[in-house]
Amino acid sequence: MFLILVISISVLFHAMSGCCLGAYILQQHTTFYVSNHCGEKASCNTLDYYADRANTMDSNTEFIFLDGHYVLNKSITLSNLSKIMLKLCENCHKSAVIFCMQGVGFKFEYIQGLTIAGITLHNCSRMHSNMALNFIQSGLLHTALYMYYVSNLSMVEVTVQHTLGYGVIFFMLSGSSTVNGCCFQNSFSSRNDIAAGNAMLAFTDCTDTKSRSAQVEVTNSSFLFGKSEDYYTATGLAILVRCSGISVKIEHVTFKGNEAKKNSNNGREVERISGGNLAIGFYNISTHNSVWITKCNFYNGQAFYGAGMYLTYYANSLEKCGNTVIVEDSVFSNNTAYENGGAVHVRFFQGLSYGNSCVERGKTTLELNYCTFENNIVRTGKDAGIGVAIDNAYADNSQASSYKFILYSIFLKHCVFVNNNNTPNEDGIRSSGSAVLYASQQNGDLLIQDCLFSSNGVTALAAFRSKLYFSGNVTIYNNIGYEGGGM
Repeated sequence: MFLILVISISVLFHAMSGCCLGAYILQQHTTFYVSNHCGEKASCNTLDYYADRANTMDSNTEFIFLDGHYVLNKSITLSNLSKIMLKLCENCHKSAVIFCMQGVGFKFEYIQGLTIAGITLHNCSRMHSNMALNFIQSGLLHTALYMYYVSNLSMVEVTVQHTLGYGVIFFMLSGSSTVNGCCFQNSFSSRNDIAAGNAMLAFTDCTDTKSRSAQVEVTNSSFLFGKSEDYYTATGLAILVRCSGISVKIEHVTFKGNEAKKNSNNGREVERISGGNLAIGFYNISTHNSVWITKCNFYNGQAFYGAGMYLTYYANSLEKCGNTVIVEDSVFSNNTAYENGGAVHVRFFQGLSYGNSCVERGKTTLELNYCTFENNIVRTGKDAGIGVAIDNAYADNSQASSYKFILYSIFLKHCVFVNNNNTPNEDGIRSSGSAVLYASQQNGDLLIQDCLFSSNGVTALAAFRSKLYFSGNVTIYNNIGYEGGGM
């Protein structure tokens, strides 16, 4: 028996090597202080000092920021490390604000155990190629914080603001990760980026089987006032899933004022961009993933489709996917869409490019429980869903009849729809067939239980090729529609 004494903050590691039984390695826990005015404090230097030496850093390292404003002149990359922490000092009463020079940002890749706490990033924007993201379209992507294959991430009271591109990209997180008390705001796009927004949570590279199971919790945070002029984006938060076994929980989060808009040559205000405050996409044969949203607020979002929330299902097989989104105790208010889905737009893509449905009949695709939809608007001359819109999209409409229809189950339980309306589009045309709940070209089950539709400026319910089931006390009154106020 060997007696090993570990002194102070050293950490004991057991490293196995070859056929040997093993060797014990002592690895020092190192603490660095970051300040513009270090004084006599040992192990203290400026931020640029550590940026120049980032590639020499070891695991088990803490960077403790003292109060102050910092200027980062070069990008920082930390790779292949474990137990890395960046945080504001415990006795600090102000904040550590990092101002980035143009084109500068942070990248953390292959980090096992990363903590960032109490730090604000301002104007950071580092350019990356998005090929590794397996994104819809190749091109350039800017971001302030790039988390690349990070496991067990913890972000606490972090603010990322005024970012060109994305504030933060979480790519292929694994293990259990949390984002708590954070604020992502005022991101904006350039015409060279393929996408922009306050944050992206991407599980789109499924070759690494270890990364196919992940749990992410986002709590007590906000995604505010992002603006994008690019396609394939949500300016609040985008969740993209091509893998399996992903679980995302979003609780007590505010999405407000995010605008997915594009100025075109003909002077129109908006082109076809989806997802203002939140977008969720399940792609290819992603299976058994869940997104649970509870006690959240979706305010003042703008987009072509799905100003409050845009949910898409892409598929290329008939596997039983079981991808589920549940939204509970949440409010969708004052969102504006310019085509469809003032508050929520659910869309199923199928056809030559995407294949057939992989949604199992009887499996809940989307569930809205105890949600309030109020003062949402669609500005279009076409028939549309003001509160909730559900439709199919085909790669080739001329051959749509040859494809199998989507099989889905959508539940609306204990929801309230009030004061939702449509307004004329830019040409002064107002739709006569819009509805608060609008389902078209469907072959699924839509259950409405104990819901209230009242004082809306359009028809309450409109459904085509859908099966509607009513349960409990569904109340429809005082709605005004061109083709009937009720249904």
